Amino acid sequence: PFLHIGGDEAKGTSSTDFRAFVTRAMQLAAATGKRPIGWHEVGPAQLPPGAVGQYWGLLSDQTDAPRTAGAVVEKGGTLILSPG
Repeated sequence: PFLHIGGDEAKGTSSTDFRAFVTRAMQLAAATGKRPIGWHEVGPAQLPPGAVGQYWGLLSDQTDAPRTAGAVVEKGGTLILSPG
């Protein structure tokens, strides 16, 4: 089973606070026995084993999407591609 925590649309949150929140939310999801999923923006956070990033597409103002999506994979996670 999976639990999607979201993780996009946090432009008003500092990167430090965002990473701390995502790290904690992913840990809590994993602690319930679920496999945590977050949008590709979660890549810079500390991800638990088995975490999944979901790449939802590239907007013109989101030039870091390849880097954040790639970070999920570099940390041993998987990536779902859902462009559109």
